[in-house]
Amino acid sequence: MSIKNNWGSRTKISRRNKPEKREKRTAKRPWGAGKAKRKIAKARSFGHSPEHDNSDSKNYRQLVDQQADMLQRLKSNAWFRRLGKALACCTAERCGRMSCVEVCVIADGRSRQRLVSAAQRLLLKADCPFYEVRLVRGIWARPVGELVNVSIAAAKQLNRRALDSLFIPALVAVGRFKVSLNLTHHDPYWLCEIHQIVAGASKEVLERAFVGTWGREKYDSVVRIAEATDLRRTIEKVLNADLRTWKHPDLDDGISASPTKARREEFYRWLFSLPFGERIIRYGCDRYLNRLKKKPRTMRAKIYKPRPYPAWLTPHMFGNRPQPLRGNFGRSGRYGRDR
Repeated sequence: MSIKNNWGSRTKISRRNKPEKREKRTAKRPWGAGKAKRKIAKARSFGHSPEHDNSDSKNYRQLVDQQADMLQRLKSNAWFRRLGKALACCTAERCGRMSCVEVCVIADGRSRQRLVSAAQRLLLKADCPFYEVRLVRGIWARPVGELVNVSIAAAKQLNRRALDSLFIPALVAVGRFKVSLNLTHHDPYWLCEIHQIVAGASKEVLERAFVGTWGREKYDSVVRIAEATDLRRTIEKVLNADLRTWKHPDLDDGISASPTKARREEFYRWLFSLPFGERIIRYGCDRYLNRLKKKPRTMRAKIYKPRPYPAWLTPHMFGNRPQPLRGNFGRSGRYGRDR
């Protein structure tokens, strides 16, 4: 629509400027509707409904406290200064950056809540007994001050090869790579483990895949496989990768001591170097936790090459050679030295 102005030219009138259209928009979306939607989205982002807002507000306050501790620990890092201002603006409603980072505690909590629902949907489709697997290798451990040298790719590769050796196409697993501080050793060190929940295989089969004959290592290795009775609670425990001191899985759960400020700063510096979502363990599903359709793998028996018997070495084998007499062989030599 256009009208003729005083100079003879035509001017377009936007539909947005029409009063009747503006009244209709106001009627459709009253003032304050966007704020209410953002509040509901904030509640849903942390996995609860607005009716139960008070019950989950404690979890959100814990995330805010951890975020403040992380910002305080990394304040002296020159590379972190430009990122710290953006992370200080992160809330449950919005992110302070264009893309999330692994060190952000609030982004990690928001992603964890989405993963819990998606993992529960994925595992329930498997319709099998669920097992909680904790795998600790001594070769993954690093001394204090060398956490940056931890290789997550090596741990993922070992886990994938162990699950591939079972030849089960319907096998699915969801978990996380975790780091904790072990204070029980005479020299404190960073202990690394894969904590995951597996569906589609029995306990005996999983033990055959993960329990191996490893060589001598400086630090101990632990493998624990237990059946998960409460699925959602187990998934929440598996995906929680907060920093804490190490406690053996077979011991009673209790309040663990909090790591010192220096160790927390080292942990946050390590997270600062990781891409977002690097610690997630997935098997048999894509990054959205949708199940993959795999073709059954063919198991081929290994045929060993026949070896001929070394008949030409029979005279030289143990028991076939004439043994020399022991004792004094003469008046000269070691035992027959002239006196």
